[in-house]
Amino acid sequence: FNAQETANAVWAVAKLGWSPDEQTWRAIDEAVTREAPTNMTSSGLAMTFWAYATLGQTPGASLTRENSNLNKTLAAVEFGISRLCVQRKLSPRDVSNLLWSFVTLEICPSTETRIAMDKYCVEVLRDAHHSTTGSTTSSTNSSTTSSTNSSYSSSTNSSYVITPSDLANQAWAIGALCGISGLDGEDGYPTKEFQNQFASDDWVEAIEKMETALCECGLMSARATASAMLGIATNHSRKTRVNDSSNASAQNAWFALGENFAALLRNSSEKGTDPADLANVWYAHAAVGVSPKSENLKLLQLATASAAPLMAARHVSTVIYAYAKLGLGAESAVSNESTSSDSSSDRESDSFQKNASKNGSPCETSRDVFLAAVAAAAARVASGDETSGDTMNAQAIAQTLWAFCAIEAVCLDCSVRVLGGDASSDGSDALVRVSGVDTADASDGSVRWVFSGQTTRSHETLRTLWDAARALDLRSVLDVTACTFFHAHLMCEELLVVGANSPSNEHGIGQKNKTAVTYPLWIATRAKRAWMQNVNREVDVSTTHFLVAETLRRMNDDAFETVGDVVVECLTHDEYFSLDVYLPKHDVGFEVDGPTHYFLREANRGRAVATSQAYQPTVPTKVRNRFLRRRLKKLIIVPWFEFDEVSGSHDARVKYLRGKLDEAGVMLSGNRREY
Repeated sequence: FNAQETANAVWAVAKLGWSPDEQTWRAIDEAVTREAPTNMTSSGLAMTFWAYATLGQTPGASLTRENSNLNKTLAAVEFGISRLCVQRKLSPRDVSNLLWSFVTLEICPSTETRIAMDKYCVEVLRDAHHSTTGSTTSSTNSSTTSSTNSSYSSSTNSSYVITPSDLANQAWAIGALCGISGLDGEDGYPTKEFQNQFASDDWVEAIEKMETALCECGLMSARATASAMLGIATNHSRKTRVNDSSNASAQNAWFALGENFAALLRNSSEKGTDPADLANVWYAHAAVGVSPKSENLKLLQLATASAAPLMAARHVSTVIYAYAKLGLGAESAVSNESTSSDSSSDRESDSFQKNASKNGSPCETSRDVFLAAVAAAAARVASGDETSGDTMNAQAIAQTLWAFCAIEAVCLDCSVRVLGGDASSDGSDALVRVSGVDTADASDGSVRWVFSGQTTRSHETLRTLWDAARALDLRSVLDVTACTFFHAHLMCEELLVVGANSPSNEHGIGQKNKTAVTYPLWIATRAKRAWMQNVNREVDVSTTHFLVAETLRRMNDDAFETVGDVVVECLTHDEYFSLDVYLPKHDVGFEVDGPTHYFLREANRGRAVATSQAYQPTVPTKVRNRFLRRRLKKLIIVPWFEFDEVSGSHDARVKYLRGKLDEAGVMLSGNRREY
């Protein structure tokens, strides 16, 4: 076989799903080793490598069994890729297929191949960006639509057309290859341009600028936009760039993608948006840690509510988990939903809201519509969708349960009613822990808790989720999932009860219209053990932790005021939670919260100075704080963006921490020095 015949034959084998025997694989490897370096075209090489990946066969595997020290076939494929990059004969579609093959086979390209692909892709993306931004609006409308229907132009042309799907595939692949190569957060290759990431900054920046250009020209579909946002969310380097206020290209790309998706939602047909795309956008916002703009959030909530009846189990759990992780349960509950000046956005939102409220009581806000619809969808898939047969696995049940509990717990903390029903005395529709005779423990010994107030759809959802948890085969529950279940259990027991906001935390009893829920037996055994083991393992002492502790100790040493013993990283008395810094004499805990404890409001995009208005605590952080405040006399939060401003001076650190103690009402004995 010549080069083209070899590529066609291997491609056909993969399309047929035929798994060749050892002798045939050896013949294929020998032919590819012979033809790939110098004779295969762009499409031929991409077809060949794609076929290997589709069949799960590493190129040269049959030959390396005889000589394990050298994989000549893989080396031939990589040499061919480098050759085509240098010759500028590798099409964008074939680049995507080659990168996909590397990811699928979990093979990181050699440094030489990596550098060649990087340099070539940067050149092609820059040419395409110049071509796209250089076109007038009229020429864009008349010509680019037809050009995007083809994968790429002829290999004899000096420039290629980059389609949104090709761009999204590139972005996804470089993130995936970063993990495969072990470069995500590691030392990386010795070359400076590739430090800590698979792609150079030039390649990433070229992708960002192309994403922005395609969005501005209206060429990005909902699927391509969601895929691009997912590519950012799964790439540590790109997430860091988005959260860097000085990185204009990264922030412009993220902003453009968010605006483009919102515009597509605003102009969507009656058919609506694909649930998978909505789930990917929610996940991306949570993973990157940047919330949607208020008007975009409204559209996203209502579009999700409209799509909720068609959502699969994985989509439901992804959406509500991301919503809770971002802290949107509390943030959007108190936001003004009438601030948008975009009348078309308001009309579209009204249409969404009518569609989402067809099967239930009309809701006042997009947030209410969203939570009601997702709660109904969660109940549907948790108990098993009779139509599709779709059901939640252990991880999805745990994440969905945790999310609804966390949203309720945080909103209770803000005196905001979340899940509907009859409000309790503190303004919340709370849960009641039943004690004594009223416990009505199940015959199997498992613990029960009940809802107070009217049984609403969300109440039924939580009950259905706990019932689904009880029905799980314990062998399918991993330790990390068991921890999530136990966290939800703790919220139900401590935070979602009448009087949870009061210091005494008296449980309400004797409420009417109770809806009993039974925990799984393994919550008190397997899940509790996994949670406590995880708390003991997750000890992360940063330089900032030590600096806070050392500053407090110096306040003792200088005899200015008596702080007492300063303990770094200790457990609470029940060993359920850890503390960054603890003052036993005063029973005061310090939590030194880094960037992962906050999300950035989209409205503050581009701000150079971090402030409490720009950064808001995530829901997991707020929930943690509520738990710790129940276990300590005082809890003091030290945000990273506040401490950074005083970290360079001991006197400034003392003044800052003393101010925190004063705000908390902690009186220190001794002589106070003025700063």
